[in-house]
Amino acid sequence: MWSGRITSFILVFLGVVFFGCAPTCIQTTPPPAGELIAEVLSVPGAHALQAYGTLRVTSPEGNYSGSAVVFYSYPESVKVVLQGGFGTTFAEIALAGGKGIAYLPQQRQALELADGSGLLFGSVVVYPSMLLHLLKPVDAERVGQDAITTTECNQYVLASRTAAGTRIWHLSARAHRLEAEEFRSVENTMFWTRTFGAANGIRVPKSFSVRLGETTMSAEFTRINVSPVMRPNTFAVALPPGIEVMAVPRE
Repeated sequence: MWSGRITSFILVFLGVVFFGCAPTCIQTTPPPAGELIAEVLSVPGAHALQAYGTLRVTSPEGNYSGSAVVFYSYPESVKVVLQGGFGTTFAEIALAGGKGIAYLPQQRQALELADGSGLLFGSVVVYPSMLLHLLKPVDAERVGQDAITTTECNQYVLASRTAAGTRIWHLSARAHRLEAEEFRSVENTMFWTRTFGAANGIRVPKSFSVRLGETTMSAEFTRINVSPVMRPNTFAVALPPGIEVMAVPRE
């Protein structure tokens, strides 16, 4: 008798756990693309931030993973300090106005970076200009008014195709909040995606991943300060005496 009641109780309990708590999907007719785009653009993006997290690069030649401190100021200024254990600085990279410098303390080298050039860091290549691109706020040019809107589980998806490739927005179906953005080039040689969060009512990047050929660069931010106080030399690299700047060929 008691064993039968216990068995019934267990079955009811398992049913509640595995079926009663199952996630539900919202399948509603999405609003017009123009309306969703307007809602996304009504949320301000971060025009200046300081972020702390991890930067990873994987490629057939090797892998890199380390802590990163990132400074960004709209529209074209970014600085990245890559660190290892015990606070050791492996690289200090700064870009502003399409030009920049990368300082590698361990090698006592300073490299001049042009817009789009890759930095050979050990056995892997890092693209600082791509990092700058992924930190920029979302703008009206990201997805056109002719975007196609579809519905997925709890999300609205806007896809806009151009001659360069396909750009996609993923929005929360409940709050119409932009959760992720991705782009895939026509030749499928480049793919990137980034996710968003919020800080003080301002949209900020939480993570990103970009694949160029067989190289993937990704970052996850654990702490973000919006509109930090920037020093005049924030986007400069102080080089020790005797260090000469060498040019880096475009990748």
